[in-house]
Amino acid sequence: MSSPLGSPGAAAWRLEAEAVVADIAPHVAFAAPSSLPGDSSGTYLNITTLEGRQMTVRVSAGGFSICGDKHDTCGGTSEGDTPLSSQGGGGADGKVYETPYALLNDVSPAYTAAFSRALVDRLGELAENGSDDEERAEERGKEQNDGGERSGEVKDGGMNSAKEDGLSNMNSSETT
Repeated sequence: MSSPLGSPGAAAWRLEAEAVVADIAPHVAFAAPSSLPGDSSGTYLNITTLEGRQMTVRVSAGGFSICGDKHDTCGGTSEGDTPLSSQGGGGADGKVYETPYALLNDVSPAYTAAFSRALVDRLGELAENGSDDEERAEERGKEQNDGGERSGEVKDGGMNSAKEDGLSNMNSSETT
């Protein structure tokens, strides 16, 4: 059975779920694709926040929504009971989030804190390594400039020297 044009199939939604899990895993206690059956309209994730809150999240083209307050549950049903395409708009709380990060920011202060810490740490690493990178870039720039001057290349494409030659010729013709 093929999916409608422009709509990813169940396998594509499963890959999306796995990518989301890899992205959020460092900032939650648990994240994995759910065993609930996905279809061409979306799939499910199981998440446990750092505060210990379990949830099943529906992932679809409409966004991310909490549909169950335990793993592998959606709308009071458990694994295998209700296919995704038969479910309505938002999740259990009616909210649909554009990204998993927005969902987690809303429901888990510990996620927000963990993500912020990781961001600050990474920016600190970049700042430390960035000064080394800047020094290397400056050295490369100097080497390129030195190399260009040694080989007789003209950095401005010869425009200034041509203008200067033209002016000096005009000046010399005016004086004679």
